[in-house]
Amino acid sequence: MIATTNLTKNLDSAFERRFLYKIEFEKPEVETRKAIWRSLIIGLSGKTPSLEDMIKFCDEESLGKEALKRIGFIR
Repeated sequence: MIATTNLTKNLDSAFERRFLYKIEFEKPEVETRKAIWRSLIIGLSGKTPSLEDMIKFCDEESLGKEALKRIGFIR
């Protein structure tokens, strides 16, 4: 099993012991993050996006715009 998280401090020790290998990836530098975004944005819109397109992309990804989906059992 492969699992990912950015909240390692929230894992309890019993759960964490079940993983044989743990690999920590450092957050990329600002220039690297910019390059990643630039390489992906054109693929998202098929054209060079305008500022309005970028705002729309961000609004569509916002968690506050829709109810949060729960993970787990439904009661």
